[in-house]
Amino acid sequence: MKLRTKSRLLAGIITTGTLIIGGIGLAAPADAASPTTPATAGQTFHSTVTSSACVQAVEAAQKQGQAGLSVAECTSIITTQSSAATVVTASSLAQARTTMSASDYASLAAAAATSTVHSRSYSQKINDGPDEVQQLGHFYYNGSRVWISTYAGYTGSHVCIVDFSIVPITTTVTNCVDSGSPTNRTLQIYWNVTVGPIEHLGVNWNEAYTMHVLASGAINY
Repeated sequence: MKLRTKSRLLAGIITTGTLIIGGIGLAAPADAASPTTPATAGQTFHSTVTSSACVQAVEAAQKQGQAGLSVAECTSIITTQSSAATVVTASSLAQARTTMSASDYASLAAAAATSTVHSRSYSQKINDGPDEVQQLGHFYYNGSRVWISTYAGYTGSHVCIVDFSIVPITTTVTNCVDSGSPTNRTLQIYWNVTVGPIEHLGVNWNEAYTMHVLASGAINY
């Protein structure tokens, strides 16, 4: 999407009255047909998604005379990146020993000795031109379990941020969720988009996007 998006949105704000429309525009969750990154290799994948909540908000705004807005602005480019798997072994823990308690180190070394623990980093950017949000971090897995929060001495991460938003867009992350089962973690970013003056005016909608990390080390999105 090109930066002409900004001028289109500005045109819509110039003629706007008060219009606040809510809704969650959830991207389709990963399923059997969704792209999957192999458990052993890094990958970058690009896709597009159209927010139904954005389309509804824009169409409602158009009905109220805001001709400067277009549903074309509701399609985002999704860039999902993942690293190759890194094996964590007992011998590789020597560097961490000085920063851990004796009991934590013992637990970590025992886990590494009895099962192969791997780590992968990930990032997912959702960009529609005048704004971009991202969820990123790293996770651990051992073939039978995958985790973000602490398990067997290993702690992963899941962070949700706004990379940028260009006036008159105001973008705010509203939630960052890690849920699911020991074999399939669901990672979600939720955010709000407001087009218009900050003082309670403009077109407003909510969006979310989901990805999954699996016990095999694969990533679905």
